[in-house]
Parts: sequence; C-alpha cells; structure tokens
Amino acid sequence: MTFYIYQDKGYGIGNFINCTPAIQLLSKHFNMKIPVFFENKIVKNMYEECPFIEILEKPIGERLFSSSLVNNEIEDWRYICKYIAKKLNFQNIELPHTYVDVPTSSFHLPEKEYCIIARGCAWNPTNHWLPLKDPGEAIYRTTIKLISQKYKILIVGSDIDKERLFCFKDLDVEYRLNNIKETLVLIKNCKFVVSNDTGVYHIAGAMNKPTFIFWKNTNLKKNKSPGKKCCYSFKENWENDFIEWYKGFLDA
Repeated sequence: MTFYIYQDKGYGIGNFINCTPAIQLLSKHFNMKIPVFFENKIVKNMYEECPFIEILEKPIGERLFSSSLVNNEIEDWRYICKYIAKKLNFQNIELPHTYVDVPTSSFHLPEKEYCIIARGCAWNPTNHWLPLKDPGEAIYRTTIKLISQKYKILIVGSDIDKERLFCFKDLDVEYRLNNIKETLVLIKNCKFVVSNDTGVYHIAGAMNKPTFIFWKNTNLKKNKSPGKKCCYSFKENWENDFIEWYKGFLDA
C-alpha cells in the first residue's frame, strides 16, 4: 500500500498538530516513517527532524487523509485516530499524544525567566475566524502588566498579525516573530504560555507546557488539546480565571 498524508494549505498549525497522533499510530503499525506532503512551508519546517514523518516533495500514491479532516463532536486529534483505526482495522490501539519537534538548532534564550504570549489568527485571510478567536487587546494588556512584574514577556507569532501584536509596543515586551523553529525552542524553555485558540496553543499543549487559553467562540469540544496542563477560560471570566490560575502557578 502506497499512501501519504496531506497537509492542507487551507488549514493551519493546529490542524496538522492534531494529525500527529494518527501519524504516530501509522508509523508504529507499519514500522516506517509516514510520508507527508506539506503545502505550507511553515508547518513543514516544524517537522523536518520528526522521527516518524518522511517529508515528500510531491504527493505519491493514495491520499489516506488530510489535515482538513475535522469534526464537531470530539477532539479532532481523537477523531482522526478513530478514522484511521476504522479505515485500517486497527484493534486495541493506545492513542499517542500530539507531537511537535523541538529543533536541535540553537536560538538566543533570555537570561531572565520568561513566558510566551500569543495572539494569533494568521491562517485566515478572509478574517472569518478573527471575531471568533481573538479575545481583544484589553485582556492581554491586563495580563501582560501583571506577568511583567515577575517574568520577561516574549510575544511570538507572525507579523501577518502585526496590527494586533504591535499594539503592545508601549509595554515591557520583546517580539520574536516569523521564525517557527525559534518559537518551538522558546516554548519548550519558557515557564508558561498565554494564548488564544491558535497554533501556538496547540504547540504548547503538545509539549505539555502550562498554558492559559482565552477561549472565545470556537468549538472547544473539537479544538481541545490533549495537553494535560492546558487551562481554558471563557470570556465572561477571563480576568478572574487568569488571576486565580497565575496565583496557583506561582504558589506551586
């Protein structure tokens, strides 16, 4: 059987991260690296050192599934695993965790303990998802002012989101944009992540990094990460939930 997995250019970082448990299942079952064709260079760069993915330069064989395989009822990563198990008649499977590479490349890390702030929605040229995902400037400002009393703050993401990121230039923040491999290393070594529903949150969840997520109006049931240290807060309670979570983090 010659097959490949398709990373759909219309679906972003989080969608492909949710494919990685199923790809790991396939790799274990067939005892080989699984061929993946990436249409998005940024997502491709995240998996150049992956032990269970073979990066294709062009599609070869049957498309087994793509990163557009989504649902509305259960977590997408679990749904894709179930789809593969049913399609290939896998029995008694143990579901792997989501996965991202931590590159071996070295990047400059701050000397002071730091946290990561993400306010992303870069995969949406029509802005369809923006009003559903973006918590707005005010809650980030409140959060940054509180955190910066103890930690250095790095803002990561793409300058496609520059209007919503550079509004914090007057605050005590440092920008590290447009380098996904650096972002992976920074998240791996940070104290915690604060994000909205975006690709950075899924990266942090795949690393089981303590992560606080300002959830707005997207479907948590399908978009939820398997990350065990993710804390989800809904818009009516963002500020109080974060203060309580942050205090618990400092006290731990």
